[in-house]
Amino acid sequence: MNLRPLILLTNDDGIGAPGLNALREAVARIATVEVVAPESQCSAAGHAVSVLKDMSYRRIELGDGFRGHSLTGMPADCVKLAVTRLFDARPDLIISGINRGSNVANNILYSGTVAAALEGAMLGVPSMAVSLAYERADPVLHFESAAEFAARLAPRVIARGLPKGTILNVNVPNRETREIRGVVVSRQGHGMYVDVMEPSETDGEIQAFRNVGEVMVYSTEGDDCDDAAVRDGFISITPLRYDLTDNDFRQELRDWLRREHFPVADG
Repeated sequence: MNLRPLILLTNDDGIGAPGLNALREAVARIATVEVVAPESQCSAAGHAVSVLKDMSYRRIELGDGFRGHSLTGMPADCVKLAVTRLFDARPDLIISGINRGSNVANNILYSGTVAAALEGAMLGVPSMAVSLAYERADPVLHFESAAEFAARLAPRVIARGLPKGTILNVNVPNRETREIRGVVVSRQGHGMYVDVMEPSETDGEIQAFRNVGEVMVYSTEGDDCDDAAVRDGFISITPLRYDLTDNDFRQELRDWLRREHFPVADG
C-alpha cells in the first residue's frame, strides 16, 4: 500500500523548464509525483482556458526514467485535465512552478503560474504557486532554493489543509538557501512593471508594437507587501483567494443605488 501523498506539478514555462525539473526532483523525495504541464511557454497567460478547441496530449521523457504529461493547452487546462480525467486518484496537493521570475503585486493577475494553482483550488484541491524572483543581471538562477522550500512546505500544507478557495503564493528570492533572511506572511502589493510600448515594424498600414517594459516599480505600503519582502531577501507567502468580491464596498454600493432609486433587494 502506497502511503506517500500524491502531488501534481504544473507550470506556465513549459514542460521542459528547469524550474519544473528542480521542483520535481525535490518533491519526489517526499511524495509520489505526477507532472502535467503545457507543451510550450505560456507566461502571462493568466487564467485562460481552451474552450471547444482540441488540445494535443502526449507522454514525454523528463529524465531519470520519469515520464510527464504534455498538453498543448494553458496552465489551467493542465490542472483541469489532470484532476478530472487523467488519474484515478485526486492529488493531495497541486504545486505550480517553479516560475522563472516573481509573481507578486499586480503581476499576479497576469500569471499563468498563479492561475494554475487557483484552478486547483476551484476544483477543491489544496494548491500553491512557487516562483523564483531574480534580476536579469543575476549570473545564476537558484531554483534549488525554491525547490527545497517547496518540498519542506508541501507536507505541512497537506497535513493542515488550506481554507476553501485559498492558495499560497510563494515567491523565493534568487539566493542560496543560507542567504535567505526568513519568511514573511505577506499581502499582495501594488507594484507592477512599467509598460513601454515600442513600435517594432511596419507593413503598409499595419503597425506592430512590442511591450519592452522591464522596470519594476515596487510597493510603498509596507515591508509586508509581497514584492517588497522578496526584494529585501525574504521568502514571501501570500494567501490568495479566487473570490474577488469587494465585500467592504457592498453596503455602500447598495446605499447609493437606493438613493438613485434603483430597486435594490436586501441581502
